Amino acid sequence: MRTSEQLLIETKKRDLLQGSIVRNVWALAAPMMFGNILQTTFNVVDMIWVGKLGGAAIAAVAMSGSILMVVMTLIIGIATGTIAMVSRFTGAGDKKKANEVAMQSLILSLIASSLLAAAGFGLAQGMLKLLGGSPEVVALGTGYLKILLVGGTVMFLLFLAGAILRGAGDALTPMVILIVATLLNIILDPLMIFGIGFPRMGVNGAAFATVIARGVGVIIAFWVLFRGSSPIHLKLRHVKVNFDLIWKITKIGVPSSIQMSLRSLMGVVLMAIVAKYGTYA
Repeated sequence: MRTSEQLLIETKKRDLLQGSIVRNVWALAAPMMFGNILQTTFNVVDMIWVGKLGGAAIAAVAMSGSILMVVMTLIIGIATGTIAMVSRFTGAGDKKKANEVAMQSLILSLIASSLLAAAGFGLAQGMLKLLGGSPEVVALGTGYLKILLVGGTVMFLLFLAGAILRGAGDALTPMVILIVATLLNIILDPLMIFGIGFPRMGVNGAAFATVIARGVGVIIAFWVLFRGSSPIHLKLRHVKVNFDLIWKITKIGVPSSIQMSLRSLMGVVLMAIVAKYGTYA
């Protein structure tokens, strides 16, 4: 009987150009679908525990979440370009180029998340006011949103690391990493929100729990990428900006970012309309 470790190794070594097309597609699709469920679970878990703090806390998290969805459209675009180019070079057998694309996407992610964190930190309160939040909601949401925007680097990097591995044909490892991060978030949320073993942080505790959980996910993902146990093998000595590759990744990802940003902006508009009916709407 095969162990889970053997199954993981076999999945990583699967040649997607050989064998049953349906089986190969399912080998990629199933972990990705489950990964999307886990991404949603992060928000659901936050809402469950924050809900115990009252309606204003729920509204603060919901409003902040709609803003974060717009921000995340940028990383979705980078991820789209990354998957396209990593899969292209992996399929062509050019591992060196695939590794280079992966490194440039991480550099681009660091630059983008740093700029967004700097801008968002100063604009967080204003954006919540613009959405029509009450003074209590704005006060609660400002800290929550600032923490997630500053901690956005780990969220960007975790998302990108998953995209890199999926582009190289390994969809199982990102799923396992997300399982670990989700379980950690489930554990940390009540502890940090209600002050069990930590200072009581309320809404901000949910944000810190999310950042810490995803940060642990990033550490695991980087360990996989840099130790050479995945189809992609990154090395610190290869950290060098390649503007040509960064431009190509960006060019491929921009249409996807625009499409997703329009959808997310619709959610922001809806949130602003609902806010007019009060905190408990």
